[in-house]
Amino acid sequence: TALLADERPWQKWISSNRAPDWVLLLPVDFFGSARIRTVAISGDSANGGLLSVENRDPLSTNIPRSAMTQWPPEYANWNAVLSEQTEAGTHLSRLDKVAEIQAACATAVAYELIPHIVDSQVGTGSRLHTTGAIDRYKSRWGVSTTRYLKSDYQFPRYASGAGVPRAVKAAMDRQLTPRIIVGGLTTVIEAWYDADADAAGTKSTWLVAASEASVPALNWWLLAILNSASFSRLYAGRYGARSMSGRQMTIQRDAISSIEVPEWQTCMNDIQTDVITSEVRHGMGGVPVPSMVAAIAAYLQNTADETKEWRECDRMLHLLVGVCYWRNVHRAVDDYAWWSERVGLPTLAGAATDNPESVFARVRNLPLARSLLAMPK
Repeated sequence: TALLADERPWQKWISSNRAPDWVLLLPVDFFGSARIRTVAISGDSANGGLLSVENRDPLSTNIPRSAMTQWPPEYANWNAVLSEQTEAGTHLSRLDKVAEIQAACATAVAYELIPHIVDSQVGTGSRLHTTGAIDRYKSRWGVSTTRYLKSDYQFPRYASGAGVPRAVKAAMDRQLTPRIIVGGLTTVIEAWYDADADAAGTKSTWLVAASEASVPALNWWLLAILNSASFSRLYAGRYGARSMSGRQMTIQRDAISSIEVPEWQTCMNDIQTDVITSEVRHGMGGVPVPSMVAAIAAYLQNTADETKEWRECDRMLHLLVGVCYWRNVHRAVDDYAWWSERVGLPTLAGAATDNPESVFARVRNLPLARSLLAMPK
């Protein structure tokens, strides 16, 4: 199932009345276009007991392939019950424990906004961003037409000044500080960092900002994690059954909030260099992995994408974030192979690039990246 992490009434009912003694997890596309939730054989007792787990879903990497576990006597989140407790480790925390997450714009306000959209390349109002304007590390505002509630705009902005409804103004004002905007309907998680605080999301987009605002690198760090193969794979493994045709997933606040992320300070202190190849260690030149992760994210956002050099840096960042997650380079490469297949890129085995040193050299050429690398740890 890809809905184990949900806490739906039917799950609570089963826990209270027919605690299962055997659970079979199948891939979300096992029956073609049908979306499989859970296949379970329930026991006769509501008191809990031994539970046999058989996992055939390659996305549910946090759940053992075959195991016996204890079903709790009281209701608990199914994902937590079935997951290997040792996998998360002490270096991971839920996203909502290290970041503030909120909706960019309520549905009612989104409709109230329609007559107050200004289509202008220049102006004082925030640049309006829909899900379609958000790509990984990129804003497509002004590059392509924005479709918003059945109308098309080239340069949509929130209106400012007198006459703007209070709720619309509040939605814009809430976004006047730097934060990450996450798309709400994507094949993999897509996020862009509004470092200049001149953009504003709308309906079906989410805002993420590091709780520790005093550390500028943290939002770049979170941006890299959100855009990583490992984060998308965790999300798809738990919530992929919400996918629409074409693998498009609806990103929801409760779901994205529950996904674990590596902790900045813990990774700064205890990432073991022996899980990274000697070529990568040499290219990093003694820079801690989290600092380099933040710097590469800044590089990817501030340089032209879809070039060979950009993709090499992106692959390296997938690898480094995967190492922060799993302390295992092979697991990181496997996550990237899954991600590549999902977005339609050629699957590349082995290291992220044949020349890691060239990746880090390009990153260091960007002044913003250099400043992030030079910050006190």
